[in-house]
Amino acid sequence: MRIHVQAAIPLVLVVGLLGGCAPELRDPPAAWKEGPIGDMHAETAVRFGGAGTRVLSSIAVRPSGESLLAGHFQGQVDIGLGATPSTGSEDLMLVRLDPTGAPKSLIHAGGTGVARVRAVAARSDGSAVLAGDFTGGFDLGATKLESAGGWDVFLATLGADDEISFAQRFGDPGEQTATCMGLGEDGQIVVAGSLSGTIDLGEDELESLGEHDVFQQAKAVAVDSSGVVVVGEFEGELQVGDESLKSAGGRDVFVIALGRAGELRWVQRLGDAGDDEAAGVIVDSEGNTFVAGSFTGSVGRGGAVAVVEPEAERAAFVAVIDATGELVRVRGFGQTGVTTARAIASKPGIGALVAVDFTGHVEMGDRGYDSAGAEDLLVFDIDKALRVHRAGSFGDPYPQRAIAAAVDGKGDTLLIGDFMGTLSTAAGSIQSLEGDEPFWMRIQ
Repeated sequence: MRIHVQAAIPLVLVVGLLGGCAPELRDPPAAWKEGPIGDMHAETAVRFGGAGTRVLSSIAVRPSGESLLAGHFQGQVDIGLGATPSTGSEDLMLVRLDPTGAPKSLIHAGGTGVARVRAVAARSDGSAVLAGDFTGGFDLGATKLESAGGWDVFLATLGADDEISFAQRFGDPGEQTATCMGLGEDGQIVVAGSLSGTIDLGEDELESLGEHDVFQQAKAVAVDSSGVVVVGEFEGELQVGDESLKSAGGRDVFVIALGRAGELRWVQRLGDAGDDEAAGVIVDSEGNTFVAGSFTGSVGRGGAVAVVEPEAERAAFVAVIDATGELVRVRGFGQTGVTTARAIASKPGIGALVAVDFTGHVEMGDRGYDSAGAEDLLVFDIDKALRVHRAGSFGDPYPQRAIAAAVDGKGDTLLIGDFMGTLSTAAGSIQSLEGDEPFWMRIQ
């Protein structure tokens, strides 16, 4: 594990795969008790049409309330400003919507290979940072980026005027990809990804320890005043500094907290012999870390354990880890069928906003939610005691899946995902016309 600081990338994190041990799981806590659950309502939604592949991967909200949606497409995409064709095998795209969901602009770039934006984050001055990966070559603003051979990583900054002001490539002839990114309040940028081979960071290089380092399993990062928390998945053994973890048999979730200088603060493993997935992470104003994910058997340890219900194939979980690295609580969601956590976002004044999709029945407080057929969307607010405050489900007999979520300055939830069938809102309905199609939704 090495950290390097420079002007373009104040903080870059890579975690390698080695040896370790894991604690035993114990009995789960008593049933959760909470008050009446308030309702969430879908206010408006936007479908992104076209032909061919259209994928949204990340969402950020500017201080103005505008949404920035990042992803990629092949063929054509229509955000409501007319059809735009791709110029490469796959073009990166950045969509700008006003607070009502009306389209403002589409930035896209492509060339001789594939270009994808994996993450977007907005700064307080209205500018934004993009992280992604690409093959071949393409122009991004005034900068021409050329891959060194396979997949390379790029970083770019977008001004408040929507002009690309900086772009840089990182990589070698091996495979390097970006998976997630976070911003600190002081402008610090944290990028997580994978590498095989070597990635040049300017004054230093990072070299993989095998064909692919476990860093390829990093799913999300959160940045706060104390440093960085990264979550992801691993199999086998994971070495982080002097600490080592060993998976319980299948794929487990890791949670790693680093200080601002790159020192290890604490590390946690979540999971059992089944396969577990990480969906996202946030850190609240008190230093509590919220982790969202999915599991098949049990997750947690000691008095903080969640267990999949007998009639459920898979359940979602939310775990809270305090500022010292102690696992405080874990709660599972999903009484029947498959419930999969997809996203988590900070919810000021409450704790976190969580988005899942589910195929069966989910209970929380005095409410029960049933899928209309395939996957439906379920969104809820949750505090550090893992009490749900408000929730809402959305969908029809066809699949609707969440990808990422954000919370704007008014406290509204902004959700992106893909859907088939119909999504109904107070402002009207949207319908998919060509298989799975991307959507944006505002939820109050």
